[in-house]
Amino acid sequence: GVVVGDIATAVTLGGCPEEDRTSLVAYDDLCASIGVCIPSDNYTCDGSGGIMRSPTAWIGIFGFLLMAILLTYKIRSSFIISIGLV
Repeated sequence: GVVVGDIATAVTLGGCPEEDRTSLVAYDDLCASIGVCIPSDNYTCDGSGGIMRSPTAWIGIFGFLLMAILLTYKIRSSFIISIGLV
């Protein structure tokens, strides 16, 4: 997604490709003592510097902007046109 989790600020800018994602790990007593850490589904893009390089994120942003522009001109089928083009 465009907004992903971050340890320091809770949310940060995302949109990185899958190879640049760093999964966040729940650090608890079991992880500290034995080394068994459970990764979560949440990820961050800060570690590798791949922020906003995912093409799917840009396609989604383009579709949203197109929908917003068509809605300002009161075009009735703006949702269908935006989804169809994206």
